Amino acid sequence: MPSNDPVADASTVCAVFVYGTLQRGECRAHYWPHPPQQVEDGTIRGRLYNLGPFPALTEGGDAVAGELWTIAPKHIEQTLAVLDEVEAAAGPGQLYQRRLVTCRTASGREAAAHVYFYARPEDLQGYPTIAPSDDGRCHWKHVTNRPRHEVE
Repeated sequence: MPSNDPVADASTVCAVFVYGTLQRGECRAHYWPHPPQQVEDGTIRGRLYNLGPFPALTEGGDAVAGELWTIAPKHIEQTLAVLDEVEAAAGPGQLYQRRLVTCRTASGREAAAHVYFYARPEDLQGYPTIAPSDDGRCHWKHVTNRPRHEVE
């Protein structure tokens, strides 16, 4: 399983790993400014918390399930700028921090990816962690009665 050690020069990484509301069919999937070249199931190392309407990722040793979105190099800068705004990853009141990690895809390939870690892990006391399921991975799913819309 991959570690979360720094893996590459951020300016050359054209993939984003998402584990919550930015996944296909979730409430923030429509914020992606450009369609992906590819989306693959994958995992990274961390600890996942259930904050209700969205999850929070911190350092940890669990296998966290999500999606690896590969973005065209010409679109990655704008994509990251938009996602930084959506994830409140800059400025006062920062909620998330974008970092580089290694992701392992379902096919076994390892790839460097940007991912959003919760910026204030000390505020997570009292929130439940998401334990690994039968497949050994932690999955966040937002349960609602709304229809799920796929990203094209």
